[in-house]
Amino acid sequence: MNCMTALKTSRLNLRPFSEGDLDDLSAPMANTDSMRFSLGLFSREQTTGFLEKVRRCDREGLPSQFALVFRPDHKLIG
Repeated sequence: MNCMTALKTSRLNLRPFSEGDLDDLSAPMANTDSMRFSLGLFSREQTTGFLEKVRRCDREGLPSQFALVFRPDHKLIG
């Protein structure tokens, strides 16, 4: 069961991550500029692990992270 609430602003949808986010999330997680202030670059395999961890936290009702989707083009941006 997913316990996270989805939030909407005029430009963004903030929602729980889904299994289908892997392809869209892999590129920014491997991008030097996107990950400059984070834990470093993530391979596709590491991104898969990240998504699994976040989704597990969601299912268990633990604090987690939101997927950021740009509303005009429905693109996952983070």
